[in-house]
Amino acid sequence: MLFSLVRRISYICQSYSLHHYFSNKIKLIHKQNMCGSAFVFENLLFNKIIIGIHKRMCIKTHQFGIRNADRNIHDISDLKRESSAKMKRPKKEIPPSKEVIDYFNLNENLKSIPNKLLKVRRISPEHLYVMQPNVAEDIVSIIKDDLLHGDGPVLEANPGLGLITEALLRQGIPRVRLYEASPPFVRHLNQTLKEKYNDRITLMHCDLFSMWKMVFQDKLDNGTRMDTVLEGIAKRSWTDGIEAAMKIVGVLPSLGFIKHLLNSITFQTGIMIYGRPELYLIMNPALYVVTGYLQYRASSVLFQILFTSDLLTKLPRKAILPWIIDSSTKKLSKFKKIPTHDGDFMYLVKIAPRRDIFESLGSTNNLQPLWYFVRHHMTSRRKRIIPELERWIPNCGPRLIMRGINIFTEFGDLTPHEILLIFQDFLSWPEYPMCTFPASMETALLKMEPASDDFDKDMEDTSFDTHVNVDDLDDTYIRDDDDDHNVKSKAMSYRSQEFWSGLTFAGVMGFVAGFVV
Repeated sequence: MLFSLVRRISYICQSYSLHHYFSNKIKLIHKQNMCGSAFVFENLLFNKIIIGIHKRMCIKTHQFGIRNADRNIHDISDLKRESSAKMKRPKKEIPPSKEVIDYFNLNENLKSIPNKLLKVRRISPEHLYVMQPNVAEDIVSIIKDDLLHGDGPVLEANPGLGLITEALLRQGIPRVRLYEASPPFVRHLNQTLKEKYNDRITLMHCDLFSMWKMVFQDKLDNGTRMDTVLEGIAKRSWTDGIEAAMKIVGVLPSLGFIKHLLNSITFQTGIMIYGRPELYLIMNPALYVVTGYLQYRASSVLFQILFTSDLLTKLPRKAILPWIIDSSTKKLSKFKKIPTHDGDFMYLVKIAPRRDIFESLGSTNNLQPLWYFVRHHMTSRRKRIIPELERWIPNCGPRLIMRGINIFTEFGDLTPHEILLIFQDFLSWPEYPMCTFPASMETALLKMEPASDDFDKDMEDTSFDTHVNVDDLDDTYIRDDDDDHNVKSKAMSYRSQEFWSGLTFAGVMGFVAGFVV
């Protein structure tokens, strides 16, 4: 058994990583000898052991290089590099789908469309584009009256080939500001619509739906990206008549932009400082469909308190690129087990902030307390209302019982409007200024200060309809206590592995030292 252990230790000593370790150690010993350090004399025996092991490894490495001379491999690093090169396989290029090309008959504009949009995809893309002229005409015919009402500027996000843009201009929209992120589409728009409608189009090369990134970058370096993107748009008061400050049209690939709107209205930053916008968005039905209790979350409650939403019409899904197919092998979260509603359609939805939200709250200063109140108490929908509020203000239970709330009523049992009424009562109680709620909120805000604009990254999804709706279903956006526990467990496991690997190496070195002596 001892002989077997010694053989294993000898094999370990020939490894590439230990070879580097002993080489560095030899260099250190040489420097210490040059300086005449007393440390060398105290550890003379250990230094002799290190030098002996290093010589032995060099001999083995030299023999290895001679045995592999016919392969032009001179040391272990070359062999490792050669083996890794063999492991790498060339990426298989997936050609554009012939079915997609035939369906759209895009031979004229095929050069202007990136190849990745013509492929059938299994994951949600960053951008979506309307590619059928008749569908673009249907969209504009529904929203043109709202867009022509008032003098607010019209903004279109990711116009692609400009089908919706051209339909808007033909219907009498005086000017349209275009925000396109894809260089091929930017070139196409400059060559076609820009020449035809020169004075009525303003084209900017950026992604309007990634506005939250610009806000975060401006916060870091005090930049002016947002001011540049929205240059020329006049700021309007929230209660300045019934006109919208701007009207945004586009195909929404995910709820990142909606989360930015929630953050913007809560903290009065970003697009909301220009006034109350109106949005006409084409989105996946999974982001809008009414389902059940499973999707009733904190951000869903906040959205329904602060915004209104109306389903205008349904559009054929195949008219929008890229096409997406479901992947049966992909591991899904519990939120993605919901049956697909209207999978062959996309929804055209009108979203707008509520005009009377500040009147309901009394002041803009109450937006952040509302955000924290909902976020804190809706982390679990099974939290009981009276015990939770009595942690902030003791003996407030009788006041809630007078409103018809009993000791067993949970936050998940209430509608967003009922939660808003409880929050209004909570603010009106005389004990509120002296309770611990404001201090707890300030602590939470300080913790999230260096974080990005996506303040709901550890919360649930945002829904759109009355009471309970499905959300973005994005794994990065859904992080519950189990996920945090898994992350911590992985970190502890990694530290444990580091500890035991270090301990094992120290034990091997000690055994080698004893064996050599």
